[in-house]
Order: sequence, then structure tokens, then C-alpha cells
Amino acid sequence: GPTSVMMVKNDWAERGGFEGWLDFDITEPTLGFVMKIKFSKPVSAINRPAHTKVVGHNEDGTEWMLTNTDDLLYMKPGDHIQIRFTADLAGNDHSGAPSATAVIIGLGNDPWSVPEQKSTCSAKYNYDDVMMKSIMFYEAQRSGKLPADNRIPWRGDSALGDQGDNGEDLTGGWYDAGDHIKFNYPMAYSTLVLLWGLLEFPDAYKAANQTQWMYDGVKWPLDYLDRCYIPGDPDSTEDDVLYVQVGNGGPDHSYWGSPEAMTMPRPAYHIDASKPGCDVSMETAAAFAAGYMAFKDRDPTYAAGLLAKAKQLWKFAVAHQGLYSSSVTEAAGFYRSYNFTDEMCWGSMWLYKATGDDQYVTEARKWFDV
Repeated sequence: GPTSVMMVKNDWAERGGFEGWLDFDITEPTLGFVMKIKFSKPVSAINRPAHTKVVGHNEDGTEWMLTNTDDLLYMKPGDHIQIRFTADLAGNDHSGAPSATAVIIGLGNDPWSVPEQKSTCSAKYNYDDVMMKSIMFYEAQRSGKLPADNRIPWRGDSALGDQGDNGEDLTGGWYDAGDHIKFNYPMAYSTLVLLWGLLEFPDAYKAANQTQWMYDGVKWPLDYLDRCYIPGDPDSTEDDVLYVQVGNGGPDHSYWGSPEAMTMPRPAYHIDASKPGCDVSMETAAAFAAGYMAFKDRDPTYAAGLLAKAKQLWKFAVAHQGLYSSSVTEAAGFYRSYNFTDEMCWGSMWLYKATGDDQYVTEARKWFDV
């Protein structure tokens, strides 16, 4: 995108601040944008930036992200914009204003493309490329603190304040269908189906050089779902809590920006013994069981933790039956559940597959709907 070298219009560094101007020549249609500024020394605040608002910055204050305000929503080729702002220096280095460069990344015009993955088979279609891009699709939905190997250049850290009623860390996971809510019911199912494919066709992922990317891909939601389940007494399920949604549909769907720039409250919703939801809890237990099978030879400690939670969550689902969307009415308008027979059977079968314990197949037979 367009770049600019900051002009220092006023330098009052001895008093801890400066005024900077950034000039950009627009070369392509742009519908909304994110601007990234990189300073040569730390900055503690950017004040009153023209046509933009601050989204956030890195830990040492040298890299800042801003986004456009509504008065600068659309720009066309040939437009020239100037972003003026004042800033406060961080630390004790007041020897002079920093230098800075900035780039505008258009949100409504996407010039980025992904090189085609080389095919390793003689099929008519390049399924290796399909597999790679399918995995990257899920990477684009990631919420939370993104990893150093993030492959989606227009995505950044987001929703780092997601937490439960008692401060539980609920960061991570995937956003839903183009919005920024995290619905655990479909997320757990999607995670399980991806794991099933990995378990069923490991040689295909290996041949396409996608094994590590796939393991990283399924671990992302597994880690989030793991944080969402807070077991109580291991001998009882009365105090168990499972968070099943983060974000509220009304405010979220009224916001037409990126997840990196959102500021609306993001409440978290849970089920427990008094507000049951065996459909979502059994779906999550099944995802944990499949995760155990996928990781047991790769990371035995991690896998054992997943299996332990799968077993406890299975007990929770059996003991406290009910539709989760009746307990969490905020989910009913989006992913209402009408029956939990299938999840009770499906989840129990995955636990049986993971453990070979007959109690799980016995439970599955109770719910098998012929």
C-alpha cells in the first residue's frame, strides 16, 4: 500500500513530545484502511490523529496501528491525504523527535495472493493447493494473540481481553461466519471434523507437506476450548463450568470493522449444572477425545490433558442434560439446538474410540436413533 516518511513539523522533545505529518498518495480504490507506523524510538501516546483513531501498539511503543474514521472511508486513485498528529515520547530519551515510516493497508482492496502449492500427485485437480488454502482459511479466522508464523498479513492480534466471569482467560479460538463472535458449538464440531480428517488421512497431509500446518491449525481451537472448560471436583460435576460463547450478536453485528479495531464489550456465556447444555458439552468432549488421538504420539503430555478433560466433560454432559441454547438464550438466534440425541451418541462413540472403555459405547447405544 501507499507509504510515507514522517515529517517532524514541531519538535519539543525536551518537553517530551513532537508533532508529525504523514502524506500519502493513493494509487488504488480503498474502502477503509489500517495504517501501521514504525517509530525509531518508543512513543507512549499518539494524540488527536487526523482522520484516524488509534487501535493499539506493540509492547515497547515503537509500532502503532491506526484505522480510518468515517470521514475518510473511501479513497480513489489520485487522492492525497495528510495525517497530522501529536505524540508523547516514552522513556528518558528526549534528545529529539524520532523518525518514522508508515504504510496504509486498504481493507476494501486486497492485492494479496497466495502462490499455488505444488501438486504431488497426478490427479486432474491440484488437491495439495486446495488443502493448503483450506488450512489457511481457518488461520484467517483466528482470534487472540497471533503466532510469529502467522501467514495472513492483514490479520493482527485481537480480542486480547476476552475473559470469563471470574477473569478466566478466554482468548484464542476462531471467529464465526464473518463476524467476531466465538460460538463454541459449531467451533467444537468444526475442530472435531478437521481432526477426523487428520486421523483418517495422515499420509495425504504428509504428501502435501501440510502436516505441521494442520497440527498447528487444530491446536488453535483446542487450546481455546480447553481454556473454556473449568472442571470442579473430579468426583463430581456439580461445580463444572463450560463457557460456550464470547461476544453478543447485537452489538457485534452493528459493527462493520475489523476485529483488531473493535471496542465493544464482549460478554462471555457459560453452562453449568443449573443451566445445562449437554449438546455443546458432549460436542466439546468429542473434540477433546479426537485431539487426544491426534496428539498422543506427537505430544503425550498435551494429549493426556485433553483426554482427562474429555472424560470429565462427558460425565458433565451425561449428568446434566438439556439444550444449551435454552440456557444461553443469546445463542438461540444464531445456533439454536433442537435435539441432543445425536451429540450424546456421537460424543460417547468418540470417547469409546479414544479409550476402548465399554461404558462409552453402552451410553452411545442408549441414544442411537434408528
